[in-house]
Amino acid sequence: MTTKAEAGPTRITGMISWAGWLLVVFGSAHTLLALTVEHAASHAGDWFSGKLWSADLAAMSPAESAYWLTFNSFAPPVVIIGVTILWLNRRGITPPPFIAWALLTWTLIGAALAGFAPPLDLAAEILLLAAAHRAKQATRTDTVHHA
Repeated sequence: MTTKAEAGPTRITGMISWAGWLLVVFGSAHTLLALTVEHAASHAGDWFSGKLWSADLAAMSPAESAYWLTFNSFAPPVVIIGVTILWLNRRGITPPPFIAWALLTWTLIGAALAGFAPPLDLAAEILLLAAAHRAKQATRTDTVHHA
């Protein structure tokens, strides 16, 4: 049977792991679904031919729109952030709260502008904030008991 003190760090690392994987899955799914379901990949020939180099963002072509929906969207950086969170967690490092706050701010501004907040993003951000809070509380408790 695990004690309350032993369950704390496991619970924190579990929350961080879930948050990291949610971000990886969300970012990957966004890119892959845009490439397949939205047929963005059908514009790859235009992307690699240099047609995007003289793009007029005010008069976006379907190839430009597909590019911004996939490779230049929020999704690839979200995958990188998710993998970084998993990397930190595997080394016993709680991600700093500013990562969760920055992602949450980004999500809420996007929701205000587009009328939708991705649930997986929100869940990951809340898990990260809760894990950071619990890790801070655990550090305070350890400091008090060892003083």
